[in-house]
Amino acid sequence: MNHGIFPSGLFSKRNARQLSDEEILSRYKQNHDKEFIAELYERYIHLVFAVCFRYLKNTEEAKDAAMQIFSFLLDELKENEVRHFRAWLHTVTRNHCLMQLRKEKSIRKMLNSEGEKFPEESVENDGFTHLYHEQDDEENRNLLMHALEKLNRDQKMCIELKYFEDKSYEEVAVLTGFNLNQVKSHIQNGKRNLLIFMRKERQ
Repeated sequence: MNHGIFPSGLFSKRNARQLSDEEILSRYKQNHDKEFIAELYERYIHLVFAVCFRYLKNTEEAKDAAMQIFSFLLDELKENEVRHFRAWLHTVTRNHCLMQLRKEKSIRKMLNSEGEKFPEESVENDGFTHLYHEQDDEENRNLLMHALEKLNRDQKMCIELKYFEDKSYEEVAVLTGFNLNQVKSHIQNGKRNLLIFMRKERQ
């Protein structure tokens, strides 16, 4: 099963298939040849996908997560020492999925939170509540994750710090360099833009 991370015909060195996981990791650290990660991909993609699917409950999301994990390995394994690769990979996969679920939960919390009204403007929170229903959970996850990527850099950064990392407005201001009113404005505008995007997608 090849999902496009590695180019076809990559296995020109047949001996890669004869190596143990530990030997592959050692050689990859020496020359950074993607062939060795491709071999690990062929060995373990079915296991990674199975773990992803168990947590995410969605075939396409599980495929995307599996690809992200193996892309992550390309950099992670260049420098870091890993023993018992299969067990380590399982842990990496589980943590990736848990972070994904936490991110989605944070978005739902944000969209269903009580209105935060500031002097300059306010978000129609009822609009978010109306658009988000638990019975459409899978569709909403995909829609919200897509919508988040549509935000500009400042809005996305402030929203992620506030809702994904549970930072206060004051902490977001310190971390971003914005003043408090700017932080609130970026978050309010970001939430409004998410609402607009969701409404358009549902029409």
